[in-house]
Formats: sequence, structure tokens, C-alpha cells
Amino acid sequence: METKKEKFFYLSYVFKEWLIGGIVLLFIIIMFTISILNTSEYSLTVRIISEDLIQSQEKIQYISSIENFIYNELGEENVIDIDFSDFSQQIDSQTFMLQIAAEEIDMVFIPKSESNLIVDLVNEDIIIPLISENLDQSMDFFDVFMAVNTQNEEKVLELIRRLES
Repeated sequence: METKKEKFFYLSYVFKEWLIGGIVLLFIIIMFTISILNTSEYSLTVRIISEDLIQSQEKIQYISSIENFIYNELGEENVIDIDFSDFSQQIDSQTFMLQIAAEEIDMVFIPKSESNLIVDLVNEDIIIPLISENLDQSMDFFDVFMAVNTQNEEKVLELIRRLES
């Protein structure tokens, strides 16, 4: 071994597994750190659920009306996660149930026309009925529920108090 270049290639050949392992470990640590730092904390997680086939344009209208409704009551500083769960698709209903069990969902909006779905979820102690009166005109076609296990119960109850006053 006469030159530094030869020494480098010799050491990289002998310790190549350690070098590859170190690079992979460093990559994993960097990715984990980035994912933790970029995670946004939601003030309120809302699901709109339905068993009927609803067109995408109508879904967008539902989501925007609920988003505007909550922002008007609680303020723009709250970060809201709103998603639509189509209970006619088994994967959506299973995902919803898993999110309820993991305490990831705070509020549930169900169209008033779907009374059978409402009765099933209330009877299974998955959601708690809140209000259906005193809602904004744009929200008149929804029943509002709180998830049984919610992390943001205070925020949901604050929204309900503002609606009732």
C-alpha cells in the first residue's frame, strides 16, 4: 500500500458492509427526523360518512361547507382534517372503524337521509349524537356526532356551545 488512494480502496473493500450499514442507518435516522418535524397536529378531525354513492362534485361541496362552518365558529387558526368515508366500500368502513378505535376522529357528519347508518353507529356506541338544530343553513342536511373516544373533546364541545348560544 503505497498511496492514500490504494489505502482508501483497501479499507473500503474490507469494511464495505459497515460502510453500507452506516449509510443506511444515517438515511433512516434522517428520514425519521424529517417525518417527525413535518407532522402537522390537527385541531379537529372530521369525517363525513355515507352509504349512498355520492358524486365527487357533491363530496367537494360537503367538505367545503363543513370546513367553512367550522372555521366560522372556531376561527381560521384551527387546522382541520376533513375526509369522506363511503360506507358502501368495505375498505372505507374498516378504515373509519380503525380510526375511531385509534381515537383519531373527533366529529362525524352524516346526511340526515341515512337514518339506518346513524342508528347502527349510535347503537354500537361508536358515535354520540350532538345536535341537529341550530345549524347553519348550509349544514341543514347533516346530523352532527362526536366520536366516543376523541382526543379533542374540548374543541368539539366548544363548537357545540357556540352553536347552541
